[in-house]
Amino acid sequence: LGSSTVFNEDSGDIDFRVEGNGETHLLFCDAGADRIGIGAAPSYKVDIVSSNSNAQSRALNVVNQYATGTVYGALIQATGGSTVNIGAKIEASGATTNYALLASGGNVGMGVSDPDAALEILKTSTQLKLSYDATDFCTFTVDTNHDITITPSSTGQIKLKPTTDSVDFFQVLDADAGTPIFNVDSTNERVGIGTASP
Repeated sequence: LGSSTVFNEDSGDIDFRVEGNGETHLLFCDAGADRIGIGAAPSYKVDIVSSNSNAQSRALNVVNQYATGTVYGALIQATGGSTVNIGAKIEASGATTNYALLASGGNVGMGVSDPDAALEILKTSTQLKLSYDATDFCTFTVDTNHDITITPSSTGQIKLKPTTDSVDFFQVLDADAGTPIFNVDSTNERVGIGTASP
């Protein structure tokens, strides 16, 4: 053999399959569809199907142990002239409890590559939108003046409701966090201005 080995160099419609101990399609190359399957005949460019019944089993395990610089465990991109590009779609179903995504051991950034909180969202327009349906929602926007604007849709209202009443349920403080400028006592149903004990 030379420095490289090519299977099916003539580009024939000749599939290639490796069988394992219990897996009929441990590795399968579908030459006609130009697809690769692991654990099953592929329906996509690369298809991985696992029927492993062991606890904590993984269909795919990716580990990058490079010791210097910025290291990515995975880089997933969707680019091109599509009407809609979706970088990743994650689904979980069929179990008693389903978790679409568990993130641990670091911060999550959206629109930012160096998040310094558990979740950081960077955008110059609305950063967060909470929706009940397509027409009932509330948006949160931080602007260049450090202000945050909370905007309910339509005639929506902003309501604060404690799980347990307290004498300092809601407060507005000054920068040194001294005596509250505004204090809501939900226990006694009182409002104080310039006092913590209305």
